[in-house]
Amino acid sequence: MLSNRKKLESSLKNLSCRKNRLIDSGVPQGLTGLDPAKPYVSGGAVNDTMADCLDLIQINKEVAITKAKIKEIDDVIGQLSKDKKDLLNLWYIDYKTKDEICESLHYASRKSLYDHRNRAIGEFAILYFGASGLNAT
Repeated sequence: MLSNRKKLESSLKNLSCRKNRLIDSGVPQGLTGLDPAKPYVSGGAVNDTMADCLDLIQINKEVAITKAKIKEIDDVIGQLSKDKKDLLNLWYIDYKTKDEICESLHYASRKSLYDHRNRAIGEFAILYFGASGLNAT
């Protein structure tokens, strides 16, 4: 989950592009004003419009779910101590190299970096998953 946090932000950009393309595509071809004298409208144009509306609803739903998941992850990270929060942000959100993280957090070696990271992930897992996260520690 942490390793996908940054990708979730990218997906919001992609979802926005999909939404804009759908909106920019405009009204389906052949759809004109409704004629009250006709008891029905051509099925193809109505079906295309309904499909576009459903696609737009689905995209909006995915945006809301993605934003909620990002907030959920960030809220749990926010509950960690500063050093663990910084470590997880540098590793999983900023995608810094191991050497950059060691330098930034003043770790003596990669081994100590991995030890700190494992403890931070274990604490994140307990805060996020509750008792079932105890298996991660």
